[in-house]
Amino acid sequence: MAALLRRAQSLNFVTDWQYRSVMVEMSALGYRTAEPVEIDRERPRYVPGLIRSALAAGMSEEELARCARLLPEDFQLLYAPREGATVDSASKVRP
Repeated sequence: MAALLRRAQSLNFVTDWQYRSVMVEMSALGYRTAEPVEIDRERPRYVPGLIRSALAAGMSEEELARCARLLPEDFQLLYAPREGATVDSASKVRP
């Protein structure tokens, strides 16, 4: 929320005074440290299939990590298929 407010200020959609006022209110409500609601976890639709296709075509995970500009261990953590993994649509992300 703070980022959206900051962007609105940079585009002159809100004045400096409005920006400061809302930031003070957000601080008082605790919204600068945590969003007020839980958000459903975003699940990429096409990335898993793209990775499977690239691996089947002979690319290594190291090459894919390089293409994604990630360290191989970060790529593995984020995108490697896990044994018995299922999509949990009920999972939530807490900021």
